[in-house]
Amino acid sequence: MFEKIAKNLTIGVIVLASFSSLRATEVLTEVKAAYFRPTNSLFREVYSGGGLYSVEASVQTCCKQLYPWASLGYFHTSGHCIGEEQPTNITIVPIGLGLKYLFSIDWSGPRPYLGAGMLVSYMQIHNKCSFVTQKESKWNIGGIIKAGFLSCITQCVFFDLFVDYSALFTSPEKFSVTKSLQLHLN
Repeated sequence: MFEKIAKNLTIGVIVLASFSSLRATEVLTEVKAAYFRPTNSLFREVYSGGGLYSVEASVQTCCKQLYPWASLGYFHTSGHCIGEEQPTNITIVPIGLGLKYLFSIDWSGPRPYLGAGMLVSYMQIHNKCSFVTQKESKWNIGGIIKAGFLSCITQCVFFDLFVDYSALFTSPEKFSVTKSLQLHLN
């Protein structure tokens, strides 16, 4: 599990580093905490939502408003099987790559941005339920859309208020989609 995550993270860092060779002038490094709210009603019934913690790095390129970004997150929560009291746990590790566009505004206030990218996610479920698979691990692919405001507090510290919306295709055979809305406040 961790070898695959490390491999994908390494690929993401290499891609991000290749963009940074395009005359990077600014690197934004963020540590984020968010509330993960799944839109799938069955997921919410079993696990509800919870804290999603992540790191994200964005690199300014020669096009001053365009920032390629890479992110790595961690979500873990517990729940109960439907109709039973046996516990179940889920861990999700999302890995994202994409582009962010920071709008240039002639004021000293917060700078709005929009972004989009690809999301690869590792999901592991442990069940104590008698009628489902006890342990399941799989990779999912999807996309993510970002919107927010960056506000500089000092030259090296900034405040980021943003919303991410992601969709994961969790079962290619059935083509079902798990969507989530994340509200972030750094």
